[in-house]
Formats: sequence, structure tokens, C-alpha cells
Amino acid sequence: MPLENFAVRPDYVPNISRAEVGTANMGTYWNKQRIRLSHRYQYGVYRLAYELARKSHANTIFDVACGPATKLNSLFGEDFDLYGFDVAEAVAICDKLHPRGTYVVTDLEKPESVEQRGFPVPDLIICADVIEHLRNPDGLLQSIRKLASDRTWLVISTPDRERLNGRSAVTPAKPEHVREWSLKEFRHYLEHSGFEVYKHTNQPPFRMLPDTMTARFIVDRMTKRLPLRAAQLAICKKT
Repeated sequence: MPLENFAVRPDYVPNISRAEVGTANMGTYWNKQRIRLSHRYQYGVYRLAYELARKSHANTIFDVACGPATKLNSLFGEDFDLYGFDVAEAVAICDKLHPRGTYVVTDLEKPESVEQRGFPVPDLIICADVIEHLRNPDGLLQSIRKLASDRTWLVISTPDRERLNGRSAVTPAKPEHVREWSLKEFRHYLEHSGFEVYKHTNQPPFRMLPDTMTARFIVDRMTKRLPLRAAQLAICKKT
């Protein structure tokens, strides 16, 4: 049975009418600046995924809504079979930037788009800060379940609403986010969607380096009295 408002608090108002980014209708999103910054955003997600892949002796890695796949290629290198799934714009960039890996045009809000496509069984699936952009996050999680086996690890991240914007936030501050979950809400949503959560933690949203980008973020967090670890990451398997 579907969860009302995808497990987000009842008084929450999603950005349905203002949403700019979705897997089916991104338009021109990946400009040079976003590609450059993609090396840093969600870096901790990919680093943890890489460590998990090593420990679990993984071979085949899927990156769901991979974007330009910069971290996938820089961290995983030639030791793994890499597959990226995204809209046509992102896949075209991946094909241009990366000499290895398989990149597939897919509408991940529609589970039928990944059925009977002849993909190998992944050992690990990464889905980094994608779900908050989607009008239909159920479709994304159903797609992941169709791609995964019972032994596939899933590493999924999204902003932590309460840490990002404060406990009183009832709508996303970023216009490209449709909805954001608290840590408790997101765990409930994953478990209700057929995933067992093995680890669920908070982390910074990007790689912290001694530069202006990091300094501005720290000052903003201190000014708002909010934590640096404003993102959440869950390690799961489907049940």
C-alpha cells in the first residue's frame, strides 16, 4: 500500500509545480560548472560504496542516475564492470568523457524501462542524491528492486531535511528538490518499499577541502546553527 506523501510529515508541501530536475525531463542540466562540481558532491557516498565493494568482493557496479559518472570512474577505475543509467543528456556526456563503462538511457521513474534489458546482476547499486528530485520516487525504488538481486548491496543518499533546513522546514529550500526526508522518515520509506536498512548515517553533502566553497558552507551552517553533516546515507538490501 503506498505511503501518503512518501512517508514525509503530513504538513509537508512538496515542490511539485516548481521542480526543475527529473530523470525524464532534465533538459540541459549538465553544464561545465555542474560537471566540475560533480567531482565533489556526494563524494563520501561513492567513497563508502567503493569500500563496501572491496569488502564484499563486488565486481559489477550500477550507478542509478549517474549524471556525468565522474566519481564512479575516478574511484572505481578499471577494477570493476561499471554501468550507468540516466537520461539521454547525461549518457551522451558519459560516452564522451569515459573510455570505459556502459551507459544506458533510462527513465528511472518508470520500472518497466529496466525490464528485460539483458543487464547483468549487479553486486552493488549506487543512487546518490537523486530521489529528492523526483515526482514519483516510488518508481525509482521499484526500478532499483527490478535491477537488484537479493545479494545486491544498495547505497542510497539524499539530504536530511531537518539537518539541512531545520526541524521547522515544511517545504524544500532548493527549487530543484521536490521533497526532502528526515532521517527517520527516509528509513521508514525505504523499509516500507521493501528494503532492509543495515546502516544509516549522516555525512557532509560534499568533499570538504580547504577552499572557499568549504569555508562558505561552514559559515552558513554556523550562522544557521545547523550541522555540517546535512546529508543522509543508507546501506540496504532488498527483502
